This record gives sequence, structure tokens and C-alpha cells, in this order.
Amino acid sequence: MNRFVIAGAPCSGKSSFVRATAQPGDLIYDYDDLHRALSGLGSHQHLASIRPYVLAARDAIFHQLEAHGQQSAFVITSSPRRAEVEALANRLSAELVLLSVSLADAHQRADLDERPEVWHAYIENWFKNSDF
Repeated sequence: MNRFVIAGAPCSGKSSFVRATAQPGDLIYDYDDLHRALSGLGSHQHLASIRPYVLAARDAIFHQLEAHGQQSAFVITSSPRRAEVEALANRLSAELVLLSVSLADAHQRADLDERPEVWHAYIENWFKNSDF
């Protein structure tokens, strides 16, 4: 069983890393992909009204991962708090992989990926609040 918590700032390459690394049969939790599946919106477009459903699904997925220790998984998180990310990795018996990116590069990637303007605020907030 291989389990990984992939952490880093928005636009640090977490989803790209998982796409390049995951194998068939690996469970992949990605807030953005789950939101897209539940809302029908395009990639990286988030609605506050959908968030509680995404979080409820996330909690159920994490509970199942705890209960079924043999499922390989990749869990993507942009939490800026080291203790929270480490606790998640411990909870899921996963290896923590932290992806680093500079503030300027994260903004550039958001522009290149044509993410909604609000992503620049997400990036700024992550760097302002991060204790990594």
C-alpha cells in the first residue's frame, strides 16, 4: 500500500504531480476535481453553496481510508498549516510530500492555467498564513 498526502500552495503542482505518479486503482482525493464533479462547473470554479457537500464527501473518503488500510491513495491539500497537514498524513498512515513554489511562480502558473482571478487571492492567503 502506498499513501501520500501531497501538500503545497495553490498552483504548486500538486495535481500535476499526482497525475504523473498515481497508478491505476489508486484513490485520488482532489478538492477541485470533486467540486467539479458535484457542481458541473469548470475546473477551479468554486461555489460556497457546494463546499459543504465537498467537505462531507471528503470526510467520508478519509473515514473509509482509515477503515481500509490497504487502499493506496493520494490526498491533495493546500492547507497552509504544517500541524494540520502532518496530522492528516498520520491519520491516513501516509507519507507527506510537500511541493514548493515561489509566490511569483504560483501567480504565473495561475495565469498560464487561466484560473479565475480569485486564485490570486488564494495564493496570497496561503503564503501569508503558511507555517511551512
